[in-house]
Amino acid sequence: MSGVALFYETVKVRYGFVSTIDNSVVPVTVSGTGSDTGDRAMSKALTDAYKSAVTQTFCIATKTDEDAEQKKQPTAASMPTEERTRHERAIMASPDAKTVKSAYNLASAAAVRLGDDEARKAFTAAKKARTEELDAAKIAAKAPEPATADKAEEATA
Repeated sequence: MSGVALFYETVKVRYGFVSTIDNSVVPVTVSGTGSDTGDRAMSKALTDAYKSAVTQTFCIATKTDEDAEQKKQPTAASMPTEERTRHERAIMASPDAKTVKSAYNLASAAAVRLGDDEARKAFTAAKKARTEELDAAKIAAKAPEPATADKAEEATA
């Protein structure tokens, strides 16, 4: 620590809430705590007590520690449908393997940034499908042209 004294205060306060209808009083006793390195520990403790009295008496919902924990955990977002479709189309329309890889890398990075595993899996499947299509087209282009019936007759004659 830096050697600065930290002052703690605990208070027990009794508040009286007065009805505007019949002037009846509802007494509420609460505790509050506060800490400060200066002279504000008491005012912080009184503020804590007042907030407790009001929230408990009037049943005001507050964020609890559980709510704070839930917010700390990242939730998976989903990529907007238009963006996901655009990325998938870019992958599937790629004319060669290099462009497929580039389109996939962009799409995958967007999915990872959003934490959308489903979109990332869809992009991987689209990349695989397009790569297979390009490979099949490449093989078909290298294959010799099949002989037709006319060419077979000419060869035997």
